[in-house]
Amino acid sequence: MTRLRHTPGPWTVGKHSMSAVFADKRLVASCAGYSSSDDQEATHLENEANANLVAAAPDLLLALSWLVGLKDGRPTDYEEQKPLAWAAARAALAKATGKELAA
Repeated sequence: MTRLRHTPGPWTVGKHSMSAVFADKRLVASCAGYSSSDDQEATHLENEANANLVAAAPDLLLALSWLVGLKDGRPTDYEEQKPLAWAAARAALAKATGKELAA
């Protein structure tokens, strides 16, 4: 597998700035976008949602690589690894959307 060049995870949304994404104490991204709308609350919520999606990127990448690997016949024990790959995918989606997913 090719060496990944992005900042290693886990990535988290900042506790004080809900629109900033950190890897440990390193700023990875700022999702402080501005809108021409007068609705500052909607813009704030959109920025938080963007930060959640960005923070989930390493988890989504890992889950997707597992699922693609399974599709291509890797890892070798498909039946043993399949539940782990799907669990990782569900957790990554929950992190990205800020919502728990039904089983």
